[in-house]
Amino acid sequence: MTSGRARGVSLDTNKNFMNSLEKKAKETFIRFWDAIVISDAKSIKEALALLHDDFGGYGTGLLEKFAGRKYMAWFLDEQAKQMPGGASYKIHEIKCNAVEETVVEIFADMSFEFYTPRGSVFMDTIRATAVLIDSNGDMVFTHLHTSVPDRSAVDDAIIPGATEPRIYEDVSILFTDFTGFTTLTSTIPPRKLLSELNEIFAHFDKIMLNNNLTKIKTIGDAYMAAAGFKKSSDHAIGAVTAAKQILEYLAKRNSSSAIKWNTRIGIHSGQVIGGVIGSRDFYFDLYGDSVNLASAVEQAGAPDKINISAYTYGLVQGKFDCEHRGKIEIKDGRMIDMYFVN
Repeated sequence: MTSGRARGVSLDTNKNFMNSLEKKAKETFIRFWDAIVISDAKSIKEALALLHDDFGGYGTGLLEKFAGRKYMAWFLDEQAKQMPGGASYKIHEIKCNAVEETVVEIFADMSFEFYTPRGSVFMDTIRATAVLIDSNGDMVFTHLHTSVPDRSAVDDAIIPGATEPRIYEDVSILFTDFTGFTTLTSTIPPRKLLSELNEIFAHFDKIMLNNNLTKIKTIGDAYMAAAGFKKSSDHAIGAVTAAKQILEYLAKRNSSSAIKWNTRIGIHSGQVIGGVIGSRDFYFDLYGDSVNLASAVEQAGAPDKINISAYTYGLVQGKFDCEHRGKIEIKDGRMIDMYFVN
């Protein structure tokens, strides 16, 4: 009878060998993504050289549609054409596990930013799963799979909704809504309209990430995000900062674009209930009067203005120059103190 470990090899020696194998696999994994994000002929060739002859995919991720070296080559070539600026990526967490003396499995949570001719597009975090084998002394990929990270294994403070519905005592909710959208829909071809919205919302996503806000959802031309799922005292400051960056981005975009986008932004802070709903297509959402008030504050605003409630004003007072508007009636008849952020 034989074992997986050669006779006379100590446990410590074998452990060191496995650690060396994992290190080599990790270096190959990083080298592969380094080559992909450059997106030129040389880097594509380098990336393909790290794939085994029998390279394939499994699961339902993007790259499975291009399983095989031939299809991966086509995919990377198309990416280079559409995104001549290449991309950048960040590995948030990576784990390597040598399962045999020639095989290593890797799990990594990664995010990407792609540079297109019209601006950068930020992708939500993905889980990359790979299997690499030792081929004549070099580690190469046999499988690669991308998917959404397993939410059940993530702390609710990092990804809201990963656990049971809960009360968030103090968050800031941000709503945006484009003015004149009905007119735009009647004058712009649907495909062009969706392309514009996708590009704009992708940039909004990046702004939210940079200011510690979580995107909740889009409803047509409306965008909703919130801050404060991690307990902190500056969630309102982050929300207002994100709102200012949205207006700056749109102003810069409008200066060189034939299609002009103007938006109202409303922010209110308070208690909400957050949880995942649905029986099939699951998504995290917020509920409670604070959500209704945030929406009402947005609707009571003005184009290219940031309208905030008195409660939010109390959290950002002294940090931003604000103009008191007095009590404004909202749709349910209540009178709410509001402020414009100048």
